[in-house]
Amino acid sequence: VKPLRSKHCKHCNRCVERFDHHCPWIHNCVAEKNRRQFLLLAICQTFTTWYYVVLIGIHLHHHSCSDWLAFALGLPLMVHGCVVGTWGLALAFEHINLAMSNITTNEKMNQHRYSYMRTRDGRPFNPFDLGKKHNCLYFFGCIPAPNWKDLDINTSFLPPGKKVCCGSGHGHSHGDGGGGRGHGHSHGGQGDEEVDIEQGVVQTPREHQGLLSGDADESAGDIEV
Repeated sequence: VKPLRSKHCKHCNRCVERFDHHCPWIHNCVAEKNRRQFLLLAICQTFTTWYYVVLIGIHLHHHSCSDWLAFALGLPLMVHGCVVGTWGLALAFEHINLAMSNITTNEKMNQHRYSYMRTRDGRPFNPFDLGKKHNCLYFFGCIPAPNWKDLDINTSFLPPGKKVCCGSGHGHSHGDGGGGRGHGHSHGGQGDEEVDIEQGVVQTPREHQGLLSGDADESAGDIEV
């Protein structure tokens, strides 16, 4: 079964644990193993960029009146530093807010699509929120991850008419949920298949989902809900 909070990254071609987003800045996914380092990188980058802007401002203050070349070169660099510093500041604040809420960028943007991020009546809900203090302690590894079985997580229902992408080959899916019974059936050769979900839970065998374990080089599948 696809792990909770994971997602297939089309850029890395991997099923990523606690997927946040794929960052072109570091040419890698931000996820469970490197989310703390990414936040520290964003904070350090923001401070160093604004320090760089201050140094340019001091230089312009002392030399702009007497040296036109220093002004012509320093002003564009200062404007560029302000733009990059503002972007870095927004990025750092956003990821601090995500850490304090115990939610990922992917979950925040796709909250309406993921059943475990909604209540059974469809309202947005974050089952992983332990409070700001415990969220921060968990983010920095000071406390262990909670047992997801103890949380109120809605993973038993998929809306009717949705599609699920499985791996290549032949697969069946059966399930009970939402007071009804669902059945999915797929046939195909190479590539992804689409399984029609009438109503209920989709429980696809692991080999048909294409999930990766360890350093396997198989292609990963992505469940879209």
